[in-house]
Amino acid sequence: MSAPHAARASEAVAHFINRLVFCMFAEDVDLLPNKMFKRMLEHTLALPDEFQIMASDLFRAMKTGGRIGFEHVAWFNGGLFNDDAALPLDKDDIALTLGAAALDWAEIDPSILGTLFERGLDPGKRSQLGAHYTEWLTMPLNPNGRPNADVLKPTVSGIDLARRPLDRWVIDFGTRSEAEAALYEAVFAYAVASIKPVRAGNREARTAANWWHHRRSGADLKLAIAPLERFLATGLVSKHRIFSWYHRSFLPDTRLVVIARDDDAAFGILSSIFHERWTLRACQYHGVGNDPIYTPGSTFETFPFPEGLTPNLPASTYASDPRAVKIADAAKRLNELREAWLNPSDLVKRMPEVVPGFPDRILAVDDKAAAILKRRMPAWRARRATPGSPPRPSARRRARSIGSA
Repeated sequence: MSAPHAARASEAVAHFINRLVFCMFAEDVDLLPNKMFKRMLEHTLALPDEFQIMASDLFRAMKTGGRIGFEHVAWFNGGLFNDDAALPLDKDDIALTLGAAALDWAEIDPSILGTLFERGLDPGKRSQLGAHYTEWLTMPLNPNGRPNADVLKPTVSGIDLARRPLDRWVIDFGTRSEAEAALYEAVFAYAVASIKPVRAGNREARTAANWWHHRRSGADLKLAIAPLERFLATGLVSKHRIFSWYHRSFLPDTRLVVIARDDDAAFGILSSIFHERWTLRACQYHGVGNDPIYTPGSTFETFPFPEGLTPNLPASTYASDPRAVKIADAAKRLNELREAWLNPSDLVKRMPEVVPGFPDRILAVDDKAAAILKRRMPAWRARRATPGSPPRPSARRRARSIGSA
C-alpha cells in the first residue's frame, strides 16, 4: 500500500475508533438512550456479519437525528459523524469493544479527550464541557458592567441523581438578544466559534436564527426557583425514584422534573414509600428497560398529599405542624446520610467557587481518595424502600393498576 493510501486508511480507522469511544461516552451520560450502543454490540457478538450494517445505521441516525427501531436518536454534528461509514469487526473485535463499553465512561472529563467530544456534540450539549468556566468566571467585568457569572451555570442531568455528580457547566444567555449576549465578550466569542457554525445549519429555522439561545429558555422554571435557596429534582425516566436537592444556581436539563420547593417536609413526602408506590401505579413506562416515567400530571399532581401539607401551601403555614416536623427531621437525616456516603469528610474537601453565588466545589483530597470516590455508587439509595417496595407492574397488569390507583 502506498504511503498516501496507508495514511488515509489510518485516518479512517482512527475516525472509526473515535466514533466508538464517543458512543461509549454518549450512552453513559444518557445522550444515547437505553444503552443502545452496548445492546448493539451484544446482538452482533453472536452475528458479527451484521455489525458493520448496524453501526452504519446508528452513525447515520446520529449524523442527522432519527430513529433506531422505536427509539429516537438525537442529532450529533460537528464532524465526528459526517457520514455513516463503519468498518467491519469480527467476533473477537466486538468482544473487546463490548468489554470497553462496560467501563464507566461517564467519569471521563470530556475536556481530557480534546476536541473529539467538543466537536462531536450538538451545540446544546457542547456547552456543557465547562473547560473554560473558571477562567471566564474570574475575568474582569464586561463592557455592560456585568460579570460572566450571569451567563454561566452549573448543570445537572439524570445521571447525577444516581451517583456523585459530574462537574459540568453550560452557557446560558437566557432571553438576551444577540447584541446583549455579545457584551459578555469571552463567552460570546467561544459561542460564535464553537456553536454558531453548527446551529446555523440546523433544520429548525427558529434554532438556526436564534443560535445563541437554548431551544427552550426555561424562563418559567427560573422564575419559580428564583426565590428559593434550593430546589428538588427527580429523573423524568428512572428505574429508581430518587429526589435530590440542588442549589438554585443550577440549570437542570430537560430529562429532569423540577419541584419548586425548598422545605424538608416536601422532600420527605416525595421520598416516601407512599409516593413511590403511587407513581409506579399511575405512571407510564418507557423503553426496553420498562423504566417508569415521572409525568407530573399523572404522578405529582394526582398524589394525595397529607391534608394541610399540600404543595399549594407555603411551607411556613405548616412549619410547626407535628407531622411536618417529624417528616422534615427524617428527610434531613436521609439527606445527611446521602451526603456522608457520596462525599465523606475523610475523602473530600470543600472549596468555595472562584466567585460567589455558586455552591462550593467538592474535590477529592488526593489521588487515592479520587480512586475510591470514582467507584463509590449510592446503591443503597435504590434499596431505601426495601422491604415492601412493590415490583413494577408488568404490561398486562399496568392497565388495571392505573385504573385502580
